[in-house]
Parts: sequence; structure tokens; C-alpha cells
Amino acid sequence: MEALEEDNKVLFLSCADSTNTWLKEQILKQALSCAAVFAGRQTAGRGRHGRHWESPEGGLYLSISFPFENQNFPPIFSCVAAGVAIAGILRREPYTADVFLKWPNDIFAGGRKLCGMLSELVTAPGIAPHVVIGIGLNVNAKVVTADSLYEAVSLFELKGHEFDVRLLAEQIVSEFRREWRNTVEFGTEQLISHWCALSETPGAHVEVLQDENRFAGYCVGVSDAFELIVENENGSRRFSAGDCRTLRQP
Repeated sequence: MEALEEDNKVLFLSCADSTNTWLKEQILKQALSCAAVFAGRQTAGRGRHGRHWESPEGGLYLSISFPFENQNFPPIFSCVAAGVAIAGILRREPYTADVFLKWPNDIFAGGRKLCGMLSELVTAPGIAPHVVIGIGLNVNAKVVTADSLYEAVSLFELKGHEFDVRLLAEQIVSEFRREWRNTVEFGTEQLISHWCALSETPGAHVEVLQDENRFAGYCVGVSDAFELIVENENGSRRFSAGDCRTLRQP
């Protein structure tokens, strides 16, 4: 592995197998704790449920870690905070992208997937538990994901010009840290409210997929534990995991 260049508290690698894997290894060696690492490309990028994430040059591949002890809420809220931070940045200059959050941890633009996140908990004897959040954002290159549920899109395709990927990575780390500090201090109620304001999932007709099981209905919101609440003529169900896609109104 080549030497690291540290810039504004983000460690930069030209290439990594997976930034999540790399950062988890550093945590287990107690070399890093509260950190962020960005790679120009990945050779073994991963999404949720072990899906392969295509990671060519021009994309943003970023992992952020921090100790996670004695919190009053589960680690999933780290991804919620990351989604709120990223969507807020992308809606502002110079990006001005019309983006929306989709439960549980994706960012979409025009019905196409722009960004995905993967949160992992690192535990081992003798070290504090850590959360590692992996962020894959399609910036300057068209990326086709292996996830057949969704078509992908990049910022370049949306806006017609390239962006400074390193600068965007630094902005995301800074904004996420601010959002997470607020969550730790004030709790998750405000964070959930911000997520709902940036999401098209609440109020939509959706289908939730869990393995081979499907449940379609009207999304009435999310619970205090960030479970998706879906109702149909057969009753109401809460989902803590699964793939959710928006359907046309019946």
C-alpha cells in the first residue's frame, strides 16, 4: 500500500480493494479510530447484502469511522445522518441536484440511484466498538451497479460537467461530523424529521422486498427506530431491513 496523503483530515488513496475493509483493518490494528479515507477507485467495492459496487475512477468512494459506545440509539442512525448530510450538500451550489433520500440508505435523482451507503459495526476484544460508514457516490463517471432493482446515474450526467471529487469528499466528512454531533447531543427526533423532509418515501406507494417476500402498500412514515411503516388493506407492517422501491399509484 502506498503512503497516505493527509489533507483536511481525509486520508487519500489512489486505489483500495474497499475503503470499508481498509479502514476496518486499521481500526483492528488500533492504527486509526475517528477517521475518514477516500480512494480514487476500488477493486472490490461492496454494497448492501454483499452486492458488488462498481468503482471506476471518477466516483467518490469514502469511508468514515468513529467509536460507538453507550449511545441511546442503534448504529443505523449513522447512515441516516450521512444521508441527510450528503443530500443537503448536493441540493446546494455548486451541485444543485434534485436529489431525494430513499429508505433505508440511498440517494436518488430522477428515479435513478446516485449514492449508496453501507454501515458496519467493528468489534473485537480490547478495542472500543466502532462504526464504519461506506459511501459510494457516482460523480464524474457513469456507474452501472450490479443491483438490478435500480438504474444508476452520476452527477456528471445530471449536470453536464465534472466536479472536484476530493473537495466533495471533504465537504461530506465535515457535514456528516456536524450532523452526527447534533444527533448525539439532541437525539434522533430532529434527524428523522430532516430525513423525512428530504425523502420521497413517506407518503408514497411502495414495495418492500425481503429475500423472496414482497409487501406493497402505503408508506405512512418511519418509527423512532427508523423502521419503515407500510400499510395496506391487510394491515400495517414495520420493516427494519429490506429493499424499498416506489411504485406507481394503484
